[in-house]
Amino acid sequence: LWGLADFEGRFGFKAEAMWLPETAADDNTLRLLIDQGLRYAILSPYQAEKIRELENGKWTDVSAGNFDTKRPYVWFDRTPEGAPIRNRSIVLFFYDGPLSKAVAFDGALKDSASFAARLSGAFEPAAKHDQLLSIAIDGETFGHHHKFADMTLAHAFRHEIKKHGITVTNFSSYLDSHPAV
Repeated sequence: LWGLADFEGRFGFKAEAMWLPETAADDNTLRLLIDQGLRYAILSPYQAEKIRELENGKWTDVSAGNFDTKRPYVWFDRTPEGAPIRNRSIVLFFYDGPLSKAVAFDGALKDSASFAARLSGAFEPAAKHDQLLSIAIDGETFGHHHKFADMTLAHAFRHEIKKHGITVTNFSSYLDSHPAV
């Protein structure tokens, strides 16, 4: 609640989402985000336990982070009996864990051309749906841990990424045209 209040105070409008970096992504936390009117949350792929198709799907264990993180998911609140409450839900985006680790710790931002190529290689060419590739890293990665990484990232976005046919977007815009399933 403090983080949401701080965001609104700094920027003059309510947040529509929150990143929960490797922390409390339990049912009660997700309920609280719904109560606060948040549209979506960003999570690590290792914060998911199980997923399934929306209608009649079989639950699949994904606790090892082994699922498609390039699409949005929806989490439904449930009654005490376990029935989904259709009008109480939040969309969940999961960032690419290995790619995020490579950027934060393995020097993936040493040069913008190889960074853009690495992003391009992370997409599934045979996917039957549009894909959203996302990376989540701590702000101190830029400059503190990796000197000039901010400049590499800026150059990649300005010049290199478009060479690979990648469209840059944000979660909200993507969600507007790609509802969670």
